[in-house]
Amino acid sequence: MFGSIKDALSKSLSLQCMYEENGKKTTAYIKAGAVRADMMGGTKEENGSVIVKDNKMYFWNGKEGMMLTFDIDQISPSGTAAKTQPSKTPNADFMEGLEKYKDACKPAVVSDTLFTPPSDVKFVDQTKMIEDAQKLMKGVTPGSAMSEEDLKKLMQQYQPTTTP
Repeated sequence: MFGSIKDALSKSLSLQCMYEENGKKTTAYIKAGAVRADMMGGTKEENGSVIVKDNKMYFWNGKEGMMLTFDIDQISPSGTAAKTQPSKTPNADFMEGLEKYKDACKPAVVSDTLFTPPSDVKFVDQTKMIEDAQKLMKGVTPGSAMSEEDLKKLMQQYQPTTTP
């Protein structure tokens, strides 16, 4: 049927995956190269949903969310970033989680509407912030930390602005 989650995505299979880890129940859906996962935990902060579709990842919890743009081709079949990339892509951890529970996936009829981000959620695009952080980190020696000055610059750049 499929050897990995990336394999399932490339074969355009329709799957439903249900699993529990550390008290958090996850139901994931895979269809036509897209993935959606709904997580339910013991607290409100542990609940949320994520959609990975068209080189974008949407995550929300309540009425606020974030969106990241990435290149799905940078993910290797094992779910980790390709060796040519210095760091994981934004959805690598998410894909690794799905890969871990691929045996909990079964063929299913999955509605296309599950892969449309909700219109009542305000999504903030975090792509530029991630890119800027990666640029700053390129000059950091492995095992050391970003300078306090560079960290302050990054944080100031993304502080919400208030108008009087």
